Amino acid sequence: MNKNKITLIGTFEDDLSYLYEYNGEKFYTGKMVTMRMSHTADVCDVVISERLIESLNTKGRRCEINGSIRTRNEEGHLIVYVFVESMTETDVAIDFNVFEVEGFICKEPILRSTPQGRNICDIILASNRGNAKSDYLPCIAWSRCAKFVGRQAVGTKVEVSGRLQSRMYNKKINEELSETRTAYELSICSLKVGDDE
Repeated sequence: MNKNKITLIGTFEDDLSYLYEYNGEKFYTGKMVTMRMSHTADVCDVVISERLIESLNTKGRRCEINGSIRTRNEEGHLIVYVFVESMTETDVAIDFNVFEVEGFICKEPILRSTPQGRNICDIILASNRGNAKSDYLPCIAWSRCAKFVGRQAVGTKVEVSGRLQSRMYNKKINEELSETRTAYELSICSLKVGDDE
């Protein structure tokens, strides 16, 4: 199984709500807000088992979450979320949002530039869970890291770390209609290329 872990310290935006039941175990979802140093908020979807919570009343609670980053498809949309393995209340005042993921580049990297000339590279990593399932994680790299990963071939094994971020964008539906959506991606701070063992 590849490495896939994330730690969040932040504040729940609302109470938890029911999501689904699997093998008699109920799972709930909520949104945790973590602030960047730039005071930009990242809003992360979390999924947690009933076995890890005492109450659905999480609005305004500060918690530390440890888990893994997962994906699922809903009506053609890729949903990126944190699958919680442990959650505790905390009085730590500083927010925290750090992941470490190992995976394989599964689509051709897309290298581009911002209008200001800064390099950006989009990649999709396949991270194996170990139960014949994989999560396909959208990642974004910047500057020198972007140029480096942009030269890597499909199938290359990489280990990345950084922050799970959210951003709002407008999706054009037709000539008169557009809607605001949220995109989630793993913003890469460091990247290491390694051979599969």
